Amino acid sequence: MISRGLILLQHCLTKGHETSTIFHTYLFFGLNSNAQHFKVGLQKNDKSYISTSMTRFPVPLNQMDLPDHANLKSFCPSAGNQIQLNTFPAWAAAYSAMTIMWAKNQNFTNAAQIARSAFSPIFVYYQATGGNPENCGRPVWLPAILDEMVSFGSVRYTNYLEFCPESMPDSLLQQARTNRIQGYQRLFHLDDNYDTRLLAIKAVLANGKPVVAGIHAPPSFQTASKRWQPREPMSDKWPMHAIAIMGYNDQKYGGAFEVLYNWEKSGVTMDFPG
Repeated sequence: MISRGLILLQHCLTKGHETSTIFHTYLFFGLNSNAQHFKVGLQKNDKSYISTSMTRFPVPLNQMDLPDHANLKSFCPSAGNQIQLNTFPAWAAAYSAMTIMWAKNQNFTNAAQIARSAFSPIFVYYQATGGNPENCGRPVWLPAILDEMVSFGSVRYTNYLEFCPESMPDSLLQQARTNRIQGYQRLFHLDDNYDTRLLAIKAVLANGKPVVAGIHAPPSFQTASKRWQPREPMSDKWPMHAIAIMGYNDQKYGGAFEVLYNWEKSGVTMDFPG
């Protein structure tokens, strides 16, 4: 069950340029799992979510004429590896979604160009956790990551390959400020029904924006290869995890999203959660 969603606004490009384009979305699904192989543990904060301003669609969602598929895979970086650290919200928001939008803005589809343009997740995570290396195992709430992307931005992944840094060079702080976002919004209310939430996500993807999602991740999610269909019953008891959604297809498996794993896996298709 999809439960929360936000949209990020206006990415400030490097070289002093800015765009007025919507940057990316952030949303929440409730999905489900057994034994965890990778770190999960995204914090949930309904008060923070509710206090976030909500995006307004130009027409009612149930009247939108959406295509049966949309995909940003050609702008997607290769899958990274968060290793056994609770840094996945930053991998989803900065490394995945921010890089996709940058590549799309620049019309980069070459893998090498995209790799050079990818943004550092650890830079953002470091800022969100107060710069303490002991916090590398600490779960964080996605708005904490997004707030740091508003305040500090990020640097290129190739310029900052640390996984659990003890300090941050001042020169990187200055570089990051040219890569900030101006804000973010949620996609729907907590009490919106399933169809409304699904349409909101698809509408944003169809408009060329990637989605950052928080899900209740069951064990079957961790072992997914090319396709994931939950084997477990829907439950909010499973730990939460952040992912980046890069597309959807109504014709695949009766409806599916495509996501970017950052566990050294690439695109994984997952059926629309029911």
